[in-house]
Amino acid sequence: MVAFWSSIALHRDVYSGDLVRAHRNLSGLQRQDLDRRLDLFQATLDETAPTVDAANYLLSRTEIIARELARMLFECPREPKTHTGAKQAD
Repeated sequence: MVAFWSSIALHRDVYSGDLVRAHRNLSGLQRQDLDRRLDLFQATLDETAPTVDAANYLLSRTEIIARELARMLFECPREPKTHTGAKQAD
């Protein structure tokens, strides 16, 4: 979690996980869960961000990520599984 948010907030290339896969593994996850999480994040920023500019910056980055994550989870089909060692057609 620290690596993820460092990557987002500080433009550090320290997060190497798969955000979509991590969320796909959450049983029963629905779009409104992501909306609720975003609302909670905004409330937390309102209470803890050092400045309004910092809160706005983090919220705007988070909204972009949330939109893309929701698109990948709920609008895009899952990636087809590939079989290792399978021959490709010429």
